[in-house]
Parts: sequence; structure tokens; C-alpha cells
Amino acid sequence: MEQGQLVGVEAQKAFPSGVLVDPSHEELGNAIAITRKLVTNPEVPAIFEATFDADNVLVRVDVLKRDAANAFQILEVKSSTKLQNH
Repeated sequence: MEQGQLVGVEAQKAFPSGVLVDPSHEELGNAIAITRKLVTNPEVPAIFEATFDADNVLVRVDVLKRDAANAFQILEVKSSTKLQNH
């Protein structure tokens, strides 16, 4: 788990103006509310740990990256010993 957190911190360096949704797993309602607010702010280029729920499904996204058209890309960050392109 610690290694995963370190990988997340490194990923955040790739989007220095991004915003972290920090509430713990015990505060998921707050994380969802913060995410909703950040998604509506076009000044936020990336959201780390964006949190959504729909139909009793909870999703936390490593990086939610806004593009020039104000649409989003979901980026999942994984640790590896080599770069992988898909």
C-alpha cells in the first residue's frame, strides 16, 4: 500500500496544477462532493483520487485529466519496473 501511495505522489508531479481529493475512505461522501465541485471548475486541469458513485458503485480514479475541449480522460497509475505503452 505504501508503494502505491508513493507512485500516486509521483504521478501528481506530472500534473503540478492538479488538485488532490484527500478525504479518507471513511469520508467518501465528502470526497464525492469535492469531486463534483472540482469537475465543474474549468480552471482545474487534473483531479487526483476523483471519487464518484452511481447505482451503488463507487469509483476512485487515480487521475482525472481535463483536455482542451473540457472533456476528461481517466488515467490509472500502476507501479512497474519498465514503461508500458498501450
